[in-house]
Amino acid sequence: MKAVARVAGGAIAIAVFVVAFMAYFMGSVDPATGTVYDGLGRVLTEPPWWARMIFGADRSWAGLGWHVVDFVWFFGGLGVAFAVYAWGDES
Repeated sequence: MKAVARVAGGAIAIAVFVVAFMAYFMGSVDPATGTVYDGLGRVLTEPPWWARMIFGADRSWAGLGWHVVDFVWFFGGLGVAFAVYAWGDES
């Protein structure tokens, strides 16, 4: 059971990092419309002034709701990955 929990924890952590990489470092532009998308297919727009002050002027974003979802996915997913890995150490 120890090995299964460690592999599962590692797989969860890898999945979290892959999705985070796709969301923040990959993107595409629709040549017909000029619409910018992130790696997850979400439409990116110019951020409001307060978000530009916090995150930087050169960043596009998918919206505050998606930013919150990304935050919860990343830190929650890492928390679950570490918990599953630690559960394997207890067994």
